[in-house]
Amino acid sequence: MIEYGRSIRWFNDYRDEIAFSDLHKFSFMQIWFMKGELLLDIAHIDDYNHLEKIIKVKFSKCIHIADKHFNVKHEHLPIGQGELDFEVVFNTCLKGYTGKIIFEVVDTDEEIIKFKSLIQRIFESR
Repeated sequence: MIEYGRSIRWFNDYRDEIAFSDLHKFSFMQIWFMKGELLLDIAHIDDYNHLEKIIKVKFSKCIHIADKHFNVKHEHLPIGQGELDFEVVFNTCLKGYTGKIIFEVVDTDEEIIKFKSLIQRIFESR
């Protein structure tokens, strides 16, 4: 089963972040990550072939998602503002994924909820 989580917005009060996550049913928040497990950051792939090569080495149980332009090395855009096709990411490259998804975007509450809904629709349409 997919679990949805989110990165902490460090500029907000921690209690507010917990309340927001509880209210909107994010099952966890990333503060640190356990030793020895691969955290796959989708916003760092060069292209979909690069993602598939990474997956062949280790199929991650936890991923960061944010959007990006393929010609920019390190970019974490709000989902929908870059070139990543999350249908391709989850229905082709990460087909069968059942791990944790961390939304690595620093946006308004409304935008984060919108991003979560968009990704949930991809999984619900499988």
